[in-house]
Amino acid sequence: MKKLLVAILLLSPAFVHADVIPTKTLNPIIRISDDTIRLTDKKGNDWTVITSCKIHPAEVTEFTVRSRKLQKGTHVRLSKDLVCEVQKVALI
Repeated sequence: MKKLLVAILLLSPAFVHADVIPTKTLNPIIRISDDTIRLTDKKGNDWTVITSCKIHPAEVTEFTVRSRKLQKGTHVRLSKDLVCEVQKVALI
């Protein structure tokens, strides 16, 4: 019972913060479709980021996040004129 409690306490922060990605852990490759951005971190986890605007892959020239964490409410710059707000971040 004691080991089970310790395991739950150690794993709970991963589940609580599953909708936050530290930007330093992201790989520089992104995949885009409609309003969704797919990212991979350095640990090999795949993430889905849903944004507030419709994205066309041809329009994307950059991927800039000014925050240290990518989470709901964060603004992402995808080109000079296109800035989208993150609505949802999920681990695939």
